[in-house]
This record gives sequence, structure tokens and C-alpha cells, in this order.
Amino acid sequence: MKIKQAKKAKKTSVPIVSKCKLGKFQSGDMIFEEKVIGDLWIREMIFKKKGSKKNGHKHNFDHLHYVTAGSVELFEVTEKDGKIIETSIGKKVAPAMLIVPKGMAHSVVALEDNTMASCIQPIRRVKGKPMESEYVDETHSDIRL
Repeated sequence: MKIKQAKKAKKTSVPIVSKCKLGKFQSGDMIFEEKVIGDLWIREMIFKKKGSKKNGHKHNFDHLHYVTAGSVELFEVTEKDGKIIETSIGKKVAPAMLIVPKGMAHSVVALEDNTMASCIQPIRRVKGKPMESEYVDETHSDIRL
């Protein structure tokens, strides 16, 4: 199934992901590991259970979700009359890539146990210039994803 591209980012109250949290951590049914390699930020995600979800969020730049095991469904997240609405954009089975346009609020749901995916995107400063990797650590508040 083809993934539809959003024509224009819609305004929502969904937060923009804006800071790096390097290292490995767990949240609910998911395990995350965030790394910086060169000027790339990578978040590896393990969805332990079918239905595990990376909640709605958006980014300042285009980015890529790469599904390495299992399958996922990508949703566009919008808001209407104060209610959050999630509209399916498509499903992908590993190996697969999903390109998410900047500003598009989205969530990702695992369609089977032990699904694995990575979110991959360039590291940028607020003004959009690439950041040198030797300066990247948890203390840099001006990193934008």
C-alpha cells in the first residue's frame, strides 16, 4: 500500500519534538535507543506488543521511519473542536520506509508483537544549519529534530 503524502501540514496542539535524549530508555510497552552518528539522529524503537503506540508528535524537518521487523500503521494526527483525530495514512510491512513531512503531526502503531523501527533525521540548529556531531550531547538545547 502506498503512503499518502500530506499536502500541507495542519495546525495542531501536538508537541514538536525538539530535544535529544541520547541513550536507552523504556516507556510503557516500548524500548527506545537514541544515537547520534555524524549529523544524523536515530531513534531505534521496539514495540513489544501489538497495539503499542508512539503517540502523536511532529518535527521541524522531514524525516524517515524505517521499519526493520514486523509491521506498523502510520496516522496523521489533527485536531477538531478540541478533539484529537487520528487518520490512517497507510500500513507497511518490514522492510519498509515511511517518509513523514515536516510539521505533520503523526503517530505510529505496531500491528504485531516485537515490531522494530527507527526514526532517522538530520540534526539541525534552530536556523536549519547542520550541526557538527562532536558538539552533540544532552546539554545542547538548541538542537532541533
